[in-house]
Amino acid sequence: SGGQPTPAPHHAPGPTPGPFPPAPAPVGPAPATTAGFGAALATGATRSGPRGGGGRAALLIGGLALAAAAIALGGWWVGGAGLSGLTDGAKASRGRKVASSSNATSRPGLRKPALGLKALDDYHDPKGASISNLKSSSLWATAARDFAEASKQKGAPIRWKAALHFAKCQEALVKEARDRGIAACKKAAAVDPNWATPHSALSGALSRKGDLQGALKEAEAAQRLEPKWWRPVAMSAAAYSRAGKLDEAIQEYRRALQLAPDNAVVLGELALMYHAAKMDSEAQRYADRALAADPDLVPVRLMRAERALERQQGKLALSEATRAVSVAPKYLAARLAFADAHALLGHRDQAMDEYRKVIELRRKGGDQGAPKARLDQIEAALKADRLPPPRHAARSAPGRTRPRAPRSRPSPAAPRRSRPDLGNQEF
Repeated sequence: SGGQPTPAPHHAPGPTPGPFPPAPAPVGPAPATTAGFGAALATGATRSGPRGGGGRAALLIGGLALAAAAIALGGWWVGGAGLSGLTDGAKASRGRKVASSSNATSRPGLRKPALGLKALDDYHDPKGASISNLKSSSLWATAARDFAEASKQKGAPIRWKAALHFAKCQEALVKEARDRGIAACKKAAAVDPNWATPHSALSGALSRKGDLQGALKEAEAAQRLEPKWWRPVAMSAAAYSRAGKLDEAIQEYRRALQLAPDNAVVLGELALMYHAAKMDSEAQRYADRALAADPDLVPVRLMRAERALERQQGKLALSEATRAVSVAPKYLAARLAFADAHALLGHRDQAMDEYRKVIELRRKGGDQGAPKARLDQIEAALKADRLPPPRHAARSAPGRTRPRAPRSRPSPAAPRRSRPDLGNQEF
């Protein structure tokens, strides 16, 4: 109407900027709650009458609306999608989705560490060939280099920097450099305190070191950070298992199964626990379910080969051990079962060749969880150019079909099998 233009409103300041640039302006129509006021503020059309009283009221309301929108956006950016404050499971259920969310995509030129993110995704929910692949030190070394390069970029998510240390942790643990791996995982947890994954890995490393309480503490920390993830609960179970507390381990694995009812890894671990507890019917039931979900679960194939060897079922033992060796040819325990199956069937030459491979693997990588006395026995027999005595001279007693009342120690009259130490093939 020819008067002075309405002065631009003074908006409330937004949230304190975080370590990343502000979110880009949305493309397309603005949300309905602010679109009308935004257009009015830009054109001055909110004034009503010569003094613009209605305009001032609209400006006040519009400013408050925009300030609220800015605060909401800031909360989403810094506390929600911003990886420095994002907890696993809050916005994503996969390591890859968490690590590559909007802080990375907000910068068009930011290169994603695709290989490293895939390794995290596989660790978060291992299945199929990824279970064996995760035990490759070269995979984790490459992932570490990928994260190292990507995290140098300006605006790189803090999660990528933490993932660099996590990849180094996994590489060290695969190489059995446990202390170095524990130190790297602790650094990953310190860089990104809201990330459950390093705590889960720490739990496994500490339990293998014999620190039950430390392992349970780290597993609980991971559960608090990501309560819907099955793996931290399974890590508690594994810690109990290594401490010989099979009843507690079975209870925890069943709790993990509630979080992931069809997860092949959890089903497989339950099968191993029931096998160790001599509950063979239950072991078979869960093994069948696990292999139906993932036919290449090496530990479950090995368990079935062990049961067949106990029952002097050479053909079945050879079939299961062959499947395990085909997936993990450098896994000493699988190669040992393969050799034992050949020996049981009277295949002397094949058995001798396989026993030699077992000892070669031992010299390169240690016992890998296989019984030391048994390996010593095999090595002595090979030096004398003869077959070692059979691993199972008689059939084992039939397994229980239902758990007995919980007890901390097995009865001397009915000793439990030791849980197969899976060494480098552990889930």
